[in-house]
Amino acid sequence: MKLLFITPPMGSWTPFGDRHIAPNSLHAQLAAFVREKKSADVEVLDCRALGLNDQQMLDEVLRRRPDVVFFGSMIPAAGGAAQLNRFHAAVKRIKEAAPQTITVAGGLMYTAIPEKIMRDNPQLDFALVSVFGDCEYTMSELLEELKQPAPKLGEIKGLCYRDGDKVVLNPRRGLIANLDELPMPAYDLFPMDRYYGYSVLPNYTEAVSSRGCEGACHFCYEWWLVDPRNPRDFTSHRTRGGKKVAEEMELLNKRFGVKALTFMDDDFNSDRQKMVDLVEELEKKKLDVSWFCLGRAQNFIRDMDLIPRLRKVGMYQVLIGIDGGTDEEIAEARKGPMKVGVKELKGIINYLRQNDVSTVATYLNGFWEDDEAKIRQRARGSAGS
Repeated sequence: MKLLFITPPMGSWTPFGDRHIAPNSLHAQLAAFVREKKSADVEVLDCRALGLNDQQMLDEVLRRRPDVVFFGSMIPAAGGAAQLNRFHAAVKRIKEAAPQTITVAGGLMYTAIPEKIMRDNPQLDFALVSVFGDCEYTMSELLEELKQPAPKLGEIKGLCYRDGDKVVLNPRRGLIANLDELPMPAYDLFPMDRYYGYSVLPNYTEAVSSRGCEGACHFCYEWWLVDPRNPRDFTSHRTRGGKKVAEEMELLNKRFGVKALTFMDDDFNSDRQKMVDLVEELEKKKLDVSWFCLGRAQNFIRDMDLIPRLRKVGMYQVLIGIDGGTDEEIAEARKGPMKVGVKELKGIINYLRQNDVSTVATYLNGFWEDDEAKIRQRARGSAGS
């Protein structure tokens, strides 16, 4: 059985710039898992990186003749819900040209309303329902069942499928507790020399080392991706260990020539031991790679002792959520157990700057109670950081 992971022709998220292309992290991890389990022969077709248009994508699919095609993403910032339109249009073209091809979609976008998505898109045969891309076991089991004369689809947890005219949603699948059990992402399947970051960074790629986010911030747009049957999955943060992350960085740098790396985790530095192990391993490996991550202020404050060392092993920039211009606004954001205010935020940002780590800050705007004075205060507070 041949499985083809497809990223169709589409642009990038506007804030990232006109030229921003990175490997699909879900495809890389899922392909590695399926290959390790020997559930299928796997290939990748990244139309964005290869510069293929819709007809060229279709020609390539017809040439390769896969039994199964997969579409999906685990990074909302790659285009949010707009990705779905691109995915489903591509699936429709493939189904019309090769009706025997089995079509599967999965990842973040298919978690909250899989039955509606399946009903609205008859070209989809299956949807994998999983928070933050935890669909490795579901995909492997589906592939194994599809090899059987009478597949027992009802026994596969986390699967949404068609039974005649009905759409069936199976019971949810539990989360993968230990991400270190997963194989290294299959970067060897991707055109790694084609990726470029933020319109200015060659030798670029992106990686995801964790799943979930302990923040549970009330404003986060990722809440709409959550399986309503168990929303706690969203806040169940799991991460690879620091040694595994360092090994992946070494692979990217030494084998594929990556020199600029963005960790797309929602909360890269949530685990103290991960960060300790990471900096110790990177100090040994002495890689030629600069990297950027997203993290929570309280965790950077917790790890202030590590920041000088992290800078020396390549951490050149971080993103921190400021979210307000006053202590009251920050508290109103309800960022989980976060207990910092404007003073603490200014302190950690200044400390990062003193250690030559630049910062990107995000804050909220446009509340019903906002007026000009509040917005100006918020802007002054953010600028003052």
